[in-house]
Amino acid sequence: MNKQKIVIRSLIVLPILLIALYFQFYTGFKEVIHAEKSVNPKATDYFSHAMLINMGEMLVHDFLFIDYDSVLFKPLHALQDHLCNKGKNYVVSDNLAEEGVWWSLIHLNKYGLVKSGRRDRSLIKKELSSTASLPMRVQAYKYFHAVMDEGVRGVDFGGKEYSAAFGLFVFPFYKVSYTYPGETEEQQIDNYWDDHSLYQKALVSYQKYKNYFRRDPEVDRKSGAITSSMIGRLNYLVGFNIFKNQPEAICGSLLDDYLAFLSSPWLDINEIGPNQNKTVNAVLEDVVEKCPARQTEIINTQKHFQERGQVVL
Repeated sequence: MNKQKIVIRSLIVLPILLIALYFQFYTGFKEVIHAEKSVNPKATDYFSHAMLINMGEMLVHDFLFIDYDSVLFKPLHALQDHLCNKGKNYVVSDNLAEEGVWWSLIHLNKYGLVKSGRRDRSLIKKELSSTASLPMRVQAYKYFHAVMDEGVRGVDFGGKEYSAAFGLFVFPFYKVSYTYPGETEEQQIDNYWDDHSLYQKALVSYQKYKNYFRRDPEVDRKSGAITSSMIGRLNYLVGFNIFKNQPEAICGSLLDDYLAFLSSPWLDINEIGPNQNKTVNAVLEDVVEKCPARQTEIINTQKHFQERGQVVL
């Protein structure tokens, strides 16, 4: 009987302790972000709950090695989505940036696009490799511009805002070629390179993000993730101009930025990866031919990379 009482008491007390612990974390979290300054308090409350559930989910993911595409996480994903959708209803019209930061922090870590804890790309394979991902990409693109143009009002995310902005910069264009029509992968790639509107979107977002992370001295400019993402975007932008045979665009300010990022002391081979390294090498070889006046500068950059082992020539 005593054992039965202990079990019964445990079943009663444990949920109460967990609820109390949850609300203790909730109160502390709201203090950290200065939720009392929120211009849309109800929205911030809903997003805060979604974020705490996300953090709990992350602990299970990292320490029990359960991937995000597991059926065990589906109820938690659904609950986060529900809370986020409720929060959206209370966001004031000129504060889309706050909604965007919450969305990025809650969702993009699960896609492995914002490094935090154990890296897991299981959801990318299932959800980002077809046209079904387009609505999510479009939404992220709108959030990105809201963060860049309007900024977050009220709450203070601190360094987390920069992590969110990075995710919103990368996500809309990540493996976007797979969303293009075509019976074969080659046809998809051709349609991708023919899309001038995508180039314009990628160019504008690149310019805004470059200004964004350079405007604040507190931003960690040593970040290998930022450097590699900028190189990835410039691979596409410079490559597009090569594909379209536009010499003035190839040899202008984008090339200045490209060579500067490629020469950055913070460049990390592990952040870039072998596929992007091959792309860098191919782009540089084409640029040497297209920009004869800058051959010496480009070749020196290549040699510098060869010495560092960043690009295999």
